[in-house]
Amino acid sequence: MTRERWGFVQRNFRADATSDLTRAATHHMPWLLLAGEHDRNVDVHETAEVYRGIFGRDVEVTWVDAVHSMARPMVDDSEFIGFVTGVFWPRALLAHGVIDSYRGFLDQVTGSH
Repeated sequence: MTRERWGFVQRNFRADATSDLTRAATHHMPWLLLAGEHDRNVDVHETAEVYRGIFGRDVEVTWVDAVHSMARPMVDDSEFIGFVTGVFWPRALLAHGVIDSYRGFLDQVTGSH
């Protein structure tokens, strides 16, 4: 584990946003949880269960082939590939389906097409 990764773990291993999410759920508005299948920071399956338990039918969970930042795993794993992609094809930094999921969700909740 890198020093940076260990620092992240130390700062966040006890983090629990459940009470904040529970307060937010009282507003009964639509929520989108994009879950990266390669997330190394959180247990996305547990996170999806918690969101479904708190928000019920108000949450839409979408699974994407991404890391925590919604980047493609290859882009996240290689500083060189990430840099080149960011310079020459920035839209490809995000995993397939991320932008479409955001757009579709926003269109759905705002009634836009």
